[in-house]
Parts: sequence; C-alpha cells; structure tokens
Amino acid sequence: MPHKELSARLLAESSTDQPDPLASLSSTSSSVCNQGSTNSGQYFQMNPYDSLGPGGPASPDGRGHVGSSEGGDVREPAPWSWTVPGAIRYASDRLQTKEYVFLGFMIVGLPALAGAAHEWDSHSRELLMLVVTAMLMWLLAPFDIHSAWVSLLLLLLIPALGIASFEVAWQGGGSDATWIIFSGMVIAAALKKTPLGDRMAFVLIHYSPSVPRLIFNSCVLGLVLAIMVPSSIVRATVMVQAAKNVLEQLSLPTTEPSHISQALFLSLGLSTVNCGSGLLTATAPNLLMNEGITKQTGQNFSYAIFAGQMFLPFSLMQVFTIFFSVWFVFGRASNPDDYQERRAMALEAAKAESSHPSRPEQAGGRKLHMPPLSAVEIKTMCIVAAMIVFWITDVASNIRTVIIAIAGVVFLTFPRLGPLCMDDLRGLNFPTIIFVIGIIALGDVSAANPHLQDVVSRPLREFAASARSRFVKLWMTSLTASIVMWLFGSAASASLATSVFVKSEATLDLSPKDIGLCIAAAMNVFFLPYQSAPLLVAKESRLFTTSMFFFVVGLNAILVFFIVIPTSIALRSHFDND
Repeated sequence: MPHKELSARLLAESSTDQPDPLASLSSTSSSVCNQGSTNSGQYFQMNPYDSLGPGGPASPDGRGHVGSSEGGDVREPAPWSWTVPGAIRYASDRLQTKEYVFLGFMIVGLPALAGAAHEWDSHSRELLMLVVTAMLMWLLAPFDIHSAWVSLLLLLLIPALGIASFEVAWQGGGSDATWIIFSGMVIAAALKKTPLGDRMAFVLIHYSPSVPRLIFNSCVLGLVLAIMVPSSIVRATVMVQAAKNVLEQLSLPTTEPSHISQALFLSLGLSTVNCGSGLLTATAPNLLMNEGITKQTGQNFSYAIFAGQMFLPFSLMQVFTIFFSVWFVFGRASNPDDYQERRAMALEAAKAESSHPSRPEQAGGRKLHMPPLSAVEIKTMCIVAAMIVFWITDVASNIRTVIIAIAGVVFLTFPRLGPLCMDDLRGLNFPTIIFVIGIIALGDVSAANPHLQDVVSRPLREFAASARSRFVKLWMTSLTASIVMWLFGSAASASLATSVFVKSEATLDLSPKDIGLCIAAAMNVFFLPYQSAPLLVAKESRLFTTSMFFFVVGLNAILVFFIVIPTSIALRSHFDND
C-alpha cells in the first residue's frame, strides 16, 4: 500500500554528509509528495562488474571475483557466486521479512486459497486471488513495488480475465473521492510553496510555554490540518515539515530521539489522522466509504451532516485522548526546564531578528522570525477558507463537495490569483490517484460477487446481527470493520467493507448511513503503523523504539474503542430520537 512507499521516500533518503531522515522530507513539494520507490530493485542490484557473468572481462579469474589490476592479492567478492547456494545466500542477505511472507503466500497460500474455493466458479476464484494478492502487496509493498503498479495491474487484469468490463474497472477515475484527494494534493503544494507551513511552526512554539501545552497545541494543529487539507496521505508532507521546523527552532536534532521530538511527531501524526475522521473530506477511508454508499444505494453524506454526527466525538474528543496518550508516555518524562530554556532562546532570537530585518538568517537555515503575511499567503488562506465554508454549508448551497474541491484547484492555480502554476502540478503524487482508482475497482467488483460478499460479511452476521440492542449492534459493526482494517489497511478496507456491509443492511436492521458511520468510526482504531501515512512516517522517523510506539498508539486505540466510539453511538441515537 502507498504508506510504505511514502515513508521510504520521506525517511530513507539521507544527506551524504550527515544522515538526517527528515531533511529530504522538506526539500521540495514534489519530493515529499512523490511516493515513487526510488530504491526499487535494491535487493537485486548486482555489481556492474559482474554483469557479464563468470569468466567475463570483469571477472578475470573466472570464479566470480574481481582481481587486482596490479596482480595483488586484493580481491572483492562478487555479490553472489554463480552457484545455487551462493544465490540463496545472496537472497537471504537482502530479502526482508515482508518479501519472505509474500513469496511464501504466492507459493503456498495462493494455491491453498484456490483449493478452498474449488466450488466457486472460475471468475470468482480468480477475483478472490486477485483481491487477496493485491491487498497483500498494498500492505507489504514487497520488493519496493509501488502501489500504483499493483493498481494498474489489477485494473488491467479485471477486464482481461472477464471479471468485469473495462468501463467498470476504470470508473473510479471519475469518482468524487479521486478528485477530492487530488484537490488535497494541490492545497498541500500551495502550503509548501508559501511560508504558511513555517508560520504554523512558529505560532506553535509561540503559544506553547510548556511541554503539555506543546503536545496539546500539536494535536490542535493536526486537527487544523485535517480541516484544511483533504486526505491524510497528503497531510503527511505538511506534518513532517511542521515538525522539522519546530525542532529546528528549538535547536533539537532531528536524528536523535528526545522526549520532545517523540511527543511532537506522535501528537501530530495521530491527530492529523484520527481527528480528521470526523470530517468527510479529511481521510481517504471516509471518501471511499461515501463513494461506496452512493454506488450501492444512491444516498450520500453531505459534508455538514457527516460533521454534525462525527466531528464532536471523533475530532474534538480525540484531541484530548491523543493528548493524554502522548503526554502519559513522553510528556511526563520530558525536562520542562530544558524546554522552557530552548523556547526562550528561540523567541529571543526571533525578537532580535525582527529588530534587525536586514540581518541574514540564523545558521543552519532556521527562519526564527516570520515576516508579515504576504499577498500570496493572504490569497491562499482566503481560497482555502472559502472552500471550507462552502463545504460546511453544502446542504444550504446545494453544491456538491467535489465541485467545491475542483473550483479550489482552479483558483489555486489561476494566474495572478493562486500561488501555484501549471508546472507545480507536475510534481504532484499522481501515482496515488492510480492507487485510489484501483481500490475503488476492487470494492466495486467484490460487492458484485456473491461469494466474496458472503465471505466478508459472515463475521458481521455472526457478531453484529446477533446483538439485541441497537447500541451493541453499532458497536460490533465498528469492531468487525476494525478487524478487516487491521488485516488489509484502512483505505482498501473502507472500500471493500462498505461495498459488502451495505448489502447486509436487512440482516443488521441498520440503515446504509449507519453502517457507513460505523466503518468511518472503525478507521480510528489504529494499532499498526501501515494503516496510515502520518503514523508510518512517525514510526520510521527513527525516533521511537517499536514497543514505545505501539504502547502509545495502542493506548489511544483503546481509549477510542471504549470511550469515543460508544460516545458517538450514544450521540447518534440521541439525535435520531430527536
């Protein structure tokens, strides 16, 4: 799935002088957004000297070794000798666990899966193997295969195998979800091109006199980013830039873990994902869920109605649950005196900079003083604010959310009005669009297949449908959707679960919108970093131990499941009764 490629692109590239996993995150808008696997094929790169094989010009001794040109004893072993044991050793040294899992599934699991479905028709078996293989490749990203390639292969194989027509497979290209995610990419590019991202970090430091306030304000900033920028995949770029700027202004290294840097990354990562789940446009799972309901029933959520039922519990409440989870682990262990001293130095430097406007920037490229808002910043803020206002009032204005998103793209790229030009659009992450189209196709064809519908909806029927009260039924539906998400990731699970669960509305005695809200709620129960781009970026920032990361994220997930989700169900029932 694309989160792994995103984190690899954002965090694996380091400078040659001093490794800094965050330096490449903020270099350019295109490099941050691009999820292309620049390290593709790294496990199979051979020494160029061995390209001609044993006995070739580069292997004068004929044994796969490169001898010294002066006849000395210095010899460099080839990456692998031309024997079967040598090839096995070469693979074992370079293959990671995810490659072994994927190869084991292809060799053992896929034939076993086909055998288990021997009573199905041929097209259903082919679809089952395509679905499981595609989801596993999205999840593991074996051999650094980009998720867009997986989606392209899926989109080509579906019509080639006769599972569905070409039009059905590619109809996701015209979906609302695809174009709203594209608008999020444009908004993120605009924030990167203007100093607005730097200004966010400066304001965060200015209004955070203590470590708890820094953590809380970081959670609020994550919520603000969720309101401004659709899709958490896109917000990961802005989140990393803001975290890097804050650490630089506090004179903290970005390569060495500290309680402040750990708290900052996790509070921003969790809040920009979880707090965004209360807004229709803020996460890809919400958009795909709404897309699935529209296709299955003709109904859809408006931005205002969705926010009215989800914003309070899943956006506002989670600011406090995330704050507690991060503060409980990192905030209490931090040194308050050290933070206040660093903050005072940063503010003093900013004050000195403002009194000497002609003085060059501080060493290290840190911009501690923010000049007044420029005209282009004001225009950008007005355009984004207008989009948010029209989204909130879409019921009154009767303008579709996707129309507002596309209009915002036009204004942000219009000459002398927006900060972007057409050349800036070339650096956008278009492979993510292909990935989303593939997810939509997978959900559509799976929902139309009765065998797959029965397999996915069986846990739902056994757990949720057996509940007597509506409260427990909604809670169990969210739990079932969470299990699907843990297996396959959030975006793909949202599309697949919505397409299948909605068909079980008669069994559950729930409306399609109730089911959709349960699926949106389930996307908040994050345990694993691959389930969202910001969390994966935080995990692979090299600032956390694995146990530390899972403890904080798991603690927040428990609070969400036992406090936030029941509260949202209770509020929803109250509104329904009124």
